[in-house]
Amino acid sequence: ALESFPEHVAAQSTNRVHTDPDYAKLLQIMGFEPVSVNRLVERSGLTAEQLSSMLLILELEGRVSPSPGGCFQQIKA
Repeated sequence: ALESFPEHVAAQSTNRVHTDPDYAKLLQIMGFEPVSVNRLVERSGLTAEQLSSMLLILELEGRVSPSPGGCFQQIKA
């Protein structure tokens, strides 16, 4: 049971990101060029705390990557 746990969690996370409109909006706003968290706050209307949480989840799922200068960018599929 423990061996299948990470796969189950990853599947749940991936499904949530694909169906959650906030994550879809964030990815659309972000684009594929490095963008700062402050700029994402301005563009999205989300708080820095909300964005940090969402960016962490997206990073763990391999959807975004951190860039120098505290920026993030979407990873091309």
